Amino acid sequence: MLYHRSKWLSSLAIISLGLATANAGLITSASTGGTWTDTATWVGGVVPVPGDDVVITATTNPIVVAAPVVDLKSVSISGSATTTAKVTCNAPVTTQALTIGGDVAASIAATGSVTATTTMQWTGANVQVMAAGAAAGKIIVGPTCQAAYSSVATTNKLGVSLEVQGQLDFTQRANGLSLAATGAVSVAATGSCNVTGGQDGDAHIAMQSDAGAKVSVAAGAS
Repeated sequence: MLYHRSKWLSSLAIISLGLATANAGLITSASTGGTWTDTATWVGGVVPVPGDDVVITATTNPIVVAAPVVDLKSVSISGSATTTAKVTCNAPVTTQALTIGGDVAASIAATGSVTATTTMQWTGANVQVMAAGAAAGKIIVGPTCQAAYSSVATTNKLGVSLEVQGQLDFTQRANGLSLAATGAVSVAATGSCNVTGGQDGDAHIAMQSDAGAKVSVAAGAS
């Protein structure tokens, strides 16, 4: 009897795991934008939940994050040459993987942040990540996150704080990251910032900044 009960419990656990896996999905934004929690903001009317892969594409209006969004599997943001992907972040967002493609217009309020815990890739051009209001929020590279900035464009601007607690690699010819007055790059004691060469072996960063922008490296960082 004990054997049969144990076997039944094991089968139930396997079924539960299968259901949890099946529930994780790929959620894509609708072209209209809207509030994150509104079903009309998402194709098929499905609001993202923890464990989902979220794709934000070109939107006529911003997707507005008004309440915390946690434990997403991935977030990918990329617009088009004619219409940007628009996001306004007024609350914390946490995702394992973050990909920033091209043609993005994002704003992060002081009450907002976007944290990548595993990987972050910034590859695109025409990306503006600015403060929403007088004070800026943060993009956080988590302590165990491997992040890379590999865009070769000269049209990217950062107006929020990029806080590096893990590892950030600037690859290729990372020439075009410009800091607005509200922008900052800070490397924590647990973090590191590396510059590696592109295909031609030329490794350098050319970073322009407006008055008021800050770059800081904590003691112990590399």
